[in-house]
Amino acid sequence: REAVARDWRKIRDAPAKVRGDRDAVIAAVRQRPEAISFAEEELRTDQQVLLEAVLAAQRGSQPGRAEEERRRRQNGAEVPDAFDRALNGFYQDISLIATGAWQMGGAAVRLGELVA
Repeated sequence: REAVARDWRKIRDAPAKVRGDRDAVIAAVRQRPEAISFAEEELRTDQQVLLEAVLAAQRGSQPGRAEEERRRRQNGAEVPDAFDRALNGFYQDISLIATGAWQMGGAAVRLGELVA
C-alpha cells in the first residue's frame, strides 16, 4: 500500500489484495485517475473511488486552480466569488454523477469501457 501511495504505477503489478484495498486505490487514483483501471472490479464501481477519480481528473485539467482554492481557504478567504459558486456547482454535479454510477452498479463505467 505504501508503495502505491508514493507511485500510482505500482498498482499495476500489485497483488489483488492491494488492488482491492480502497485506501491504496484512492491513493493511486488521486495521483492519476487512470489508475482506477487497475483496481479490483468492486472498487471500480465504488462511489468514493469514482468521486476521487473524477476530482483528480478535474484537478489535472485545470492546473493550479485546486491549489489556489486551497490557499485562499487556508488564508481565511471564505467570501464566495463566481469561481467558488461554479466550483461548488461542479462538485455537486460530480457527486450526483458518481452516486448515479454507483447506484447503477457500475453499468455506466462498464459502458464507458466498451465504448472506449
